[in-house]
Amino acid sequence: MSQAHEYSITVFSPQGKLIQVEYAFQAVKTAGLTAIAIKGKDTAVVAIEKKVTDRLIDPDSVTNIYNVNDGIGAVTVGLTPDAKSVISRLRMEAAEYKFENGHQAPIDVLVSTYANIAQYYTQHAFTRVLGVETICVSYDKEKGP
Repeated sequence: MSQAHEYSITVFSPQGKLIQVEYAFQAVKTAGLTAIAIKGKDTAVVAIEKKVTDRLIDPDSVTNIYNVNDGIGAVTVGLTPDAKSVISRLRMEAAEYKFENGHQAPIDVLVSTYANIAQYYTQHAFTRVLGVETICVSYDKEKGP
């Protein structure tokens, strides 16, 4: 018989872990990709391995690097549908910020907004933790990369 802490999002296991979060981390690990971000004096670079697992897949269609808006990029590792959901939400939040404020969203505001949404998924029923890790980069004229 399964334990209640295996399915409940907010119940800790006897070892003190949230099992659903552990499952999400495991999903990221099984992707088998490594992503890095490097910050220079006036640049920011992201890189990720490109693995095409099936010869029937066009290699040009496989990507984990995305543009969120004109000044912000992101690289994702994990489940592809979850990654697309994250990027879509980041794009929506960036567009909404620009519409309301008249200028591009600073990366710290955008990432903080999304972090709050991701935290929501770990605490409420009928949601699940996303099996994706995201690195966002940008260049700000005042703060640099």
